[in-house]
Amino acid sequence: MFSEEDYKKYKETVFNGLPSIGGINYVYKNDSISKKKHKNFIRDIEESIDPFFTSHQLTSTIIAKFINSLLDEVGICCHSIIPSGSIARRTCITKNKHTIDYDYLVELDTFDDDNILQACNLFAEKTSAKILEGNRPSQWHLGEVQFHDKIIDVDVTFILKLPNNIVITHMAKQLQYTNILKNHGESVLKSILANIIAAKSIFKNALTSKASNVVGLGGIGIETWIVQSGGSMLNAFIDFKTIFSQNLYDIPPEVYNSELLLFNDPGVAHKKDLMNDNYLVSLFSNQKDKSIQHMISIVDSYLEQI
Repeated sequence: MFSEEDYKKYKETVFNGLPSIGGINYVYKNDSISKKKHKNFIRDIEESIDPFFTSHQLTSTIIAKFINSLLDEVGICCHSIIPSGSIARRTCITKNKHTIDYDYLVELDTFDDDNILQACNLFAEKTSAKILEGNRPSQWHLGEVQFHDKIIDVDVTFILKLPNNIVITHMAKQLQYTNILKNHGESVLKSILANIIAAKSIFKNALTSKASNVVGLGGIGIETWIVQSGGSMLNAFIDFKTIFSQNLYDIPPEVYNSELLLFNDPGVAHKKDLMNDNYLVSLFSNQKDKSIQHMISIVDSYLEQI
């Protein structure tokens, strides 16, 4: 059972920036220490955000219209096509040498597997794309998509139309960013986005953001962690190292639980039966000790460099 104080802490952390669904206006936190090398790193990413995402978000809009036209062609009427990945949220790694993913969520009244697969095959045919392993009617996985001047990957998830009271992960993040913009302005929002991108790039370079042998938080887990840490990657790293460098059983329960909240998804995962994720708990459930030690080593390495 939540005590009144526990519930207050939960709202202030997990629903930071989400007053429309029972939380509070976003509380932004500056870096607790000043490091010139780190500031320059964040500033460089901030300067890359507008040029990078202006181009990619335009492409994302065009692809959404293209998907809609293919669905129309096979007789499928959709309620909405929502760009739902890091491109749409401006949290994709901007200096990414790998193929960029474009993610979409399509809401339908009913499923027609045959027609959905027919539309998928049309997409692959018209863009010279490869249909990747795991492709199925409810989830398209398309690789090496040739679209205008880009070669990209496209993932499309089909779901039944959501009730109005359901807020999925992507929507919760967008609500948080809208609240940040309203209450703190574009410069603070861009700083937070740059902190997220910086953290993602550090973990990506260490091959643990989406690794096979060592489980990581994944991009959305890192994004949640930084947003709910007040927007400062540096603060998030310092706190994580301080808490988890000690034996897990020696961490006071209130400290442990408070840190866990930073990784709690305020929305629900549309790919996981509309359940709330806690990305750190998911990490613990798979290679607990190894995963935590790798996270600490990545965090520690960065803090030593700056």
